[in-house]
Amino acid sequence: MYREDLDQLVALFQKGCAKVTISDDKNRYESLDEMKQYVGAKVKNLDIEGEEPGVHFLLNRSGVVYTGTTPTLSVFNELRTEEISDPADALFFKVRNFLAAYERPYVRVPFAVLAGLAFFAFIVCQVSFLTRKQHGLEIGNLTSACVVSFIVCVILLFPAMYIVNSISLETKRNSQSFWAANREKILLLILGGMIGCPPRCKRASSLPV
Repeated sequence: MYREDLDQLVALFQKGCAKVTISDDKNRYESLDEMKQYVGAKVKNLDIEGEEPGVHFLLNRSGVVYTGTTPTLSVFNELRTEEISDPADALFFKVRNFLAAYERPYVRVPFAVLAGLAFFAFIVCQVSFLTRKQHGLEIGNLTSACVVSFIVCVILLFPAMYIVNSISLETKRNSQSFWAANREKILLLILGGMIGCPPRCKRASSLPV
């Protein structure tokens, strides 16, 4: 979420509640502008608490969470009502519907697809390696291609599976770097070059010396 998104989120609380408190795990702030002055653009955690009616939203809050009977320290997000009333329920559903549009998937599809392509390249290289070795043919650079494709697959799995909350007090336009805006295209070009390398290497190795 970026500043324009946070402004809309806070506005929902301000319109529905008599009093709204913005805070993190250290301080309370009168507004998002004041929060940005103290913590900068990157927000580690956020606490928005509305009163009359009581609705509470916590993002990236550290605490003890019980998994069955075992307490574990973890980071969690929570939206809850602090009272049983129709206004509290109405605001709760408005905020929940708003936040639903910003929920991140459990897997980043572009990185997962690239990791799958790298793994496919690894399987192709491995099969080609075993086939050529079994028939006594020249292996060439297939060993290196297998290693490279496997390493690329492992590297891409980290951004594909590691999903964290991201919240910034800067606007989306001012927050994105060149890498953030183009990383998927860059990775796709790099992976395409790596996948295309084994066939070229194999053709080169078959030339007479």
